[in-house]
Parts: sequence; structure tokens; C-alpha cells
Amino acid sequence: MSFYRILVFSPTPTFPQDYGNRKRIHSVCSWFKEHGAEIHFAYYPFESDWRLDPSFQEQKAMEEQWDSFDIIPSSRDCIQSEAQGDHHQIDEWWDENIGAYIKWKTAQCRYDAVIVNYPFYSKVFEYVPYYCYKILDAHDRFSGRKELLESMGVAPEFFYTDENNERIALERADMVWAIKDEEASFYKTLTLQPQIKSLIHAESAQSSLSSTEIIDRVRSKGFLTVGFIGAGNSINVSNIKRFVEVAEPVFRSSLTPVKIIIVGSISNAVRNLTSPWVEVVGFVDSVDEFYQMTDLVIVPMDLSTGLKIKVGEALSYGAPLLSHIHAFEGYPPSHIAHQCESFEEMAEYCVKCAYEPALLHELSAASNSSYQKCLSLFDSSLASSLSSIRLSSVSAVLVVQAQEFEPNNVAYYQFLSLLNILEHRNSVQAVFLDGKSAFFAERELNGNCVIHSMTTNEFDTKKTDFSCDLIFELKDGSIISDNIENMDTFNFISNIRWRFPFEYLPLSQGGALLLSTGFTKLNTIIANSVQTSFSGNIYELNEGSVLTKYNRNTLGWDVVAPNVNSELLKVEKGFGGVITFKENLSPFVEMLGRCNVPIGQLCDIEGSASSHQIVSAVNWLLTCSQANENGHFSGEEKWQWLWDKIDFIAGQNRYLDIYNSLSFKALEHDLS
Repeated sequence: MSFYRILVFSPTPTFPQDYGNRKRIHSVCSWFKEHGAEIHFAYYPFESDWRLDPSFQEQKAMEEQWDSFDIIPSSRDCIQSEAQGDHHQIDEWWDENIGAYIKWKTAQCRYDAVIVNYPFYSKVFEYVPYYCYKILDAHDRFSGRKELLESMGVAPEFFYTDENNERIALERADMVWAIKDEEASFYKTLTLQPQIKSLIHAESAQSSLSSTEIIDRVRSKGFLTVGFIGAGNSINVSNIKRFVEVAEPVFRSSLTPVKIIIVGSISNAVRNLTSPWVEVVGFVDSVDEFYQMTDLVIVPMDLSTGLKIKVGEALSYGAPLLSHIHAFEGYPPSHIAHQCESFEEMAEYCVKCAYEPALLHELSAASNSSYQKCLSLFDSSLASSLSSIRLSSVSAVLVVQAQEFEPNNVAYYQFLSLLNILEHRNSVQAVFLDGKSAFFAERELNGNCVIHSMTTNEFDTKKTDFSCDLIFELKDGSIISDNIENMDTFNFISNIRWRFPFEYLPLSQGGALLLSTGFTKLNTIIANSVQTSFSGNIYELNEGSVLTKYNRNTLGWDVVAPNVNSELLKVEKGFGGVITFKENLSPFVEMLGRCNVPIGQLCDIEGSASSHQIVSAVNWLLTCSQANENGHFSGEEKWQWLWDKIDFIAGQNRYLDIYNSLSFKALEHDLS
């Protein structure tokens, strides 16, 4: 029952899958979906077929592929503009409509991760909430691209930038997927800030002719059909032309019975090839058709960037494959035919296969072997990436008796407070036992967690089916059980998984941090998280007015004041910050007020101003104000002030915004 929600931004659609980058993105998204994730796909029409002539059938197909599918309208007249200088700036193709959409989309629900395709749209990461794990799928190296094309005698095209701009894109992410090891190594020379890993391309296995059928066909027709399929970009065009130029004299000298067929959009750019060994086929109805007509697939590319998706495609078909060693970079080779060091060597191997068709059998077996290795590498890289997403967010299950989930019930407030803590960077599921969740419950939760309803016996039976990190069972306002068992777990969560936004809590130097009652284990996580940046003492107020102090050596809590009413002033002169988890904290505040404890800053663990958060924050300030002045609670007059201010405060969505908007002057008390 694991639950992950991933937002994928792409300038490339996943249907139809007639280009390598489309296949790449589809494979990655499908893997996550197969492993329990929701995929919400945001498509910015970058390519002309969708931008100029959108197809309803293709849009419908993408809606069926993913859990949601949105098209972001462009506000740019020219999306793929030429560089304004020697190189493109990393955000030169940015569209403000993208930023507006991302802010809106991520405000609708919580996303565990955001995947952005291509570095030139990495600015997306600046518009997502801090708690989203940010992954950049680079697809290609774009610095040095201009220089590479010029070395091939080709004018620069598409997007090309310099190393400084590429570094900016990489450092916006938490993780970068390089499409092959060579580019991962290069990225690591630019920056060590994000986690950089290789993510090879692998497609689902395709059916094709058996090697026996191919060999029989070659012998029957009397010649070998060598096939190349590709898009019409300058790199493909340059490489295939140079290969034909090298191969033609080799074929002529040995009178080789071979024909090279060229298929795909590249055909339009190579119509002028007049070699008797070459046939320019053009477009085919499907990629399957190309593999049905081809005896030996070739990938003659000795200069390029990125991974050759056409190699991965051929491997998925189990087709006999002949490749230049450069084109096979990133893939695990299984035969010498995968590592030819020159176009001449490739041409000579074509001659060999034409005269010895039985070699196609071992080439087909080698493709199948490399394909299995690719699948393993692809799966392990994405599994590791999914682990990183999970490590950045705790998956939790909150369990509560349905009849207790009613306003003014302490379990209700504790449930909402615990949800407040968890929901911002964590995947949360709610289980209501022995009763149907009320309408107001779903309204309060507002899509922030997955809701289940079952009996206690059903939950006891299915508890192990919940794939999660934490299970909290709430009853009568207390956590009666959870599955955190040792301090190693605390350290693991606090150091890796749990990222509270403490930068929004202005702790006073020399002050202390006070954590509220009822959440000892969560308080330990917070103490571990904040202790490196906060040198003051950290306290927790436990049930029964017992004050404990966090021990940085033992990572535990020591009792320092058994009766907070009489002992608190002996412990600290004041507190620099108070973090609250409950709304119904009147006894806690009353104790502080009676002891005349000055409270500097107040902060609810929250990142957005939900209604119950506002009540909590404002109630805290008002209560502490009156308690500090009068030594007790004054009653109902605070509520009118609260409701007068609610509309104003509701527009704020950060701690300091809430804190400042309350204005101590408005309260006529200087609590600092």
C-alpha cells in the first residue's frame, strides 16, 4: 500500500513513442508507476507536431497512460530560439507560464518528488515546495555541444551552453540522472552538490524475427539487409554520410551482397545519397516494420553526446547489432561487434556477415545478453532513486477510532496536529477504525492523505501490508503504539529523512527551545535535527508537568524539573523558541504564564496557513500574552480578535509571515 505522488515535467510527450527521448521518458515513468507511484504528467508543447497540430487521439492516449495529464500553454512566439550570445543561457528557453503552472499544481496536493526532463527547464525546481525531492533527467550533455558540432563541420543546432550554465542546472536538483557513466563523471567535475548517478535507457522487450528466420531469409534472397533508423538531426546525418563514404569502397572491393536501408525522419536529409549499396526508405508505419525488414542493425556514430537510444531499442528487439564503440557507451557490451573502433571495421564486419549469415545468430544472442544487463542496471538505478525519494520523506500511517474523530475531542486535535507535522514532506495514510469517516473529516484532510476505513480486526490483519516507515495508533489523545523502536531509527530519520524548515524559526541566541507534550519520539527527532544549528538547551514538557532536558551525549531526555510550576525559573531565564504540536495546550501555556516565563518566538510546525494552524498560532500568542500579563487565562475576549484577523492571516504561508502579521504592537505587548 505504498503511496508516492510524482510530478513529471517534460517538453516531450510519451505518445506516440516514435523518438528515443519519448521512449526514455515513458520507460522511467512506467517504472515508477509499476512500483506504486502516482504519475502526474505536465507537458509543455515543445515539439511542432503537438504545438502546431495537436491530436485529440494522442492527448487521450496520454491521459490514459498517467494519473493526470496537463498541457501547459506557451506564451512564447519562438520556443526553441537561437542563442542570444555565443551559447544559450540555461534559462533562455524559460516560459513564465511554466512557473505559474508549477506553483498552482504543487499547491493542489503534496508531491513526494518532481522530475524535470532536460537542464534547460531546471528552473522548474525554483517553483516547487522545499519538501519535494527534485530529480533532473539530463538526457544529454549540453556544454561542449556547440564545439562538437563545429568539429564535425555542422552548424550548431538545438540547445547548447557552457559549463557554468550547465552547473547552474545541476545544482538546482537533489539528484541528477546522467544517461551514461561518461557524462556522470563529467558532471562530477562541475559540481559535487547534487547526487549524480547514471541511469541507462532500457525498454520493454519487443517481439521480432528469430535469428534462424533472419539467417534463412538472407540465404533465400541472396544479400544482407543492413538497417539504420534515426531522426533527422545533424549528428545522425553527419555520421551516416561518413559511414557510407567509408563503407562503399570496402563493399566494392569485395563485391559484397549487402544493402543499407535508411529509415526515419533522417531520410529527408540524405536523399542525395546515390550509392548503389544504399536505399533511402523514408518513414515506416511503425518501428516494428523496420526490425521486420532488417537483418543487421547498425549504429555508426563516432561523434555525439548522450546515450544512443537506438542501441537500447535494438537490444530490446534482440536484433543482431553492429555498433561503433562510441555509440555503445553506457551500454554493457556482449560481443566484439558492439565495440568496433572505426567505420572501416564496421564495414568489414558487414562483409563478414553477408558471406557468413550464421554469425547473425551469435549477434542476436549477444543483443539478448546485453539487454538483460541493461534491464538490471535500469532497475537498480531507479530502485536506488526511489529509495532516495523515500529517505527524503517519511511514509506514515495514522490510526484512530472513527468515533473519536470529532471536534473538541483530544484525539481529533492530536490527529490534525500530527498530520500537520508529517504531511509537508511525507506520504501519509489515515485509517479510521470501526466506523465511517465523517464528512468533515474528509473536508479537514482535504486530499492531504489517503483515507482507509476498516474494522480493528481488519487493521490488525492488514497492518503488515502497509509499506511505511511509521505507524502511529492514537487513542484518547495519546500515541498508544508506534513502530519506532530504537535510537538508530531516530538518527536515521533525523539526519536523512526529516527536514523541518527551522530557518523560519528565529531562535534567540542563548535562549532555549521548548517542545510540547505528548510526542517524545518525534521531539527526539526534532532535537537531533536542530542541535547542530542551535547551541541552546532543548526541553520537553511531558505529561504531569514534568520538564525534561535533551541530553546531546546520550540522545535521550533527563528530568530537570519534576514540577514545572515551581521549578521552571530555576532552569532557564527564558526561551528563544517554542514549537507546538497541539492546539489544546491551555495547561501548558498557563504554567508558563504563572511562572512569568518570557516567550520570544512561537512556531507551529507548519508550512502553510490552514485554518487549524492559524487558530493554533494566534491562540498561542494571545494566550501567552494574557498569561504573562495576568498570570492566568482571561476568557473569551481573545476569540473576537482572532476571527477579526483570520482573513488577513490566511493569505500568509510561511512561519515568519504568520509571526510578523500578528504584530506584537497589535497585541500591545512586547514579548521579545
